[in-house]
Amino acid sequence: MKKTLLLFIFVVLFELLFMRVLTPRFLEITNGMELLDMTTFYAPEQAFEMIENYGPEGRAYYNYIQMVDFFFPIVYSLFFTFLIAKLMMLNNLFQPRWRFLAFVPLIAGICDWLENIGIFAMLRIYPRDFRIIAVLTNMVCVLKFGFILLSIVIIIVFTMIAYQNYIPKILIRLKRKTL
Repeated sequence: MKKTLLLFIFVVLFELLFMRVLTPRFLEITNGMELLDMTTFYAPEQAFEMIENYGPEGRAYYNYIQMVDFFFPIVYSLFFTFLIAKLMMLNNLFQPRWRFLAFVPLIAGICDWLENIGIFAMLRIYPRDFRIIAVLTNMVCVLKFGFILLSIVIIIVFTMIAYQNYIPKILIRLKRKTL
């Protein structure tokens, strides 16, 4: 539980860093341009145009963001993995046929890393053609968001199962104490 709580704190700190410091600075430098890794279903031409419009300072700052973002997939994927594993144990579902569900967030983290590598490559290759990299990067971006969403659904389902299993027991205990 301590690891999960510590990872949760790191997830919150990373989110605060991105939301309060890195992203606002990027928006300021690029006159409100969106980060490529927050965009899905983009065409290679759209990625090229976005990277071009970032300008030299925006591209350099995006590379800096990418270095920081290298650690975030580790933190959030481990947090989700530990949380799902804890919920599975709480619900007596940590059995071989269900264990793979605990690893879904790790797939999201790997996709996030691959996306970051792709964006880093596009930023470095620019202004040369990077169509293939853009297509592959967009694919892993979509997969990343899909696996993050699936992880959240798994957490919600296991939380609901825990709620259904444990709230009645807690209410029975409280009722006994009041009698």
